[in-house]
Amino acid sequence: MKPGLLIALAVVALAAVGGAAYVVTKQNASTQEAQLGQRLYPELAARANDIQTIVIARKDGSFRIVRDGERWLVPDKSKYPASPDAVRKLLVGLSELRAMEPKTRQEAVYPELEVENIDAPNAKSVQVSLQDGAGHDVLAVLVGKSRFGRGGSAGDGVYIRKVGDAQAWLAQGRLSIDREVNQWLDRRIADVSRERVKSVTVKNDQQALTVQRAKADDKDFAIKDIPADRKAKSSYDTDAVGGAFETLDLDDVRPAAEVSFSTNSPTTEAITFDGLHVSASFAEKDGATWVRLAAKAAPPAQPVKTEGDSKLKSADDVKKEADAINAKVGGWAYKLPAYKVESMRRKMEDLLEQKAS
Repeated sequence: MKPGLLIALAVVALAAVGGAAYVVTKQNASTQEAQLGQRLYPELAARANDIQTIVIARKDGSFRIVRDGERWLVPDKSKYPASPDAVRKLLVGLSELRAMEPKTRQEAVYPELEVENIDAPNAKSVQVSLQDGAGHDVLAVLVGKSRFGRGGSAGDGVYIRKVGDAQAWLAQGRLSIDREVNQWLDRRIADVSRERVKSVTVKNDQQALTVQRAKADDKDFAIKDIPADRKAKSSYDTDAVGGAFETLDLDDVRPAAEVSFSTNSPTTEAITFDGLHVSASFAEKDGATWVRLAAKAAPPAQPVKTEGDSKLKSADDVKKEADAINAKVGGWAYKLPAYKVESMRRKMEDLLEQKAS
């Protein structure tokens, strides 16, 4: 074949390849343009009821959240309930993401957006897989960095890429994925407002400390039976004991059978003006303090006002509250934030100082 003919054929071939590449690029651009403003994962709405398992995976490990009827459970935490709000926030957040801007299709750029595969070196991405009952993916995505808009939440976005798809997107919406399993637990154990609390008694090392209020509208707690030559250091520390069962959230949880509680364990009990009793028993295991809770309803010492702006509850509501607490905490031991344990285990000596002579 003549050299001139070879050159001509090469030019034709290059033109054909270039034309094909142009068509593909144009088709991709048209497809992406059509997607802008649309939901990235419209299939989620139709298949929401098919989702039975959520898998959160990173380079250094993974955990699952599984559906059990109307509840979600965390197998790695002995099937303790997951936070329904956290699960709902994830599923709604994913379903509402909208295509804001197509980003890269180049693997080398993925780490910059943190949407690389989780088995890539030094991967920072989080892979979220929503699976059906057969273990098949309804959706699997790699969630990367968030981007916060300057004009309010409408401009907020997140970098995201569907597993197996080269195209990374900046999606409009908010999607923050908690990376630790404990952050997915139903963390609120109880919430006994300090405005309701009549007294808290701490029994520790054969000593007892009681802080109390005479009336529900008293602002501060007082220490019972202060020696004549002593006085309270500050109302702040005393009131912290009175509010120890307020907004009680767990840091960790395990079956109570794994912790050795005994009848001689230190205890703390709060009693409210409307008759709720909540007690905490303490035990040490693996270098941490673990707490077991129990609640009961009892007739209040005196009639209480429950109407108007009162924080106090009716006898029926107190009974329901005690039953709800016991249903949640029965069979479980909790690791609580250090400041809560400190408030629950105060000794009188911690709260007192010498009177000035």
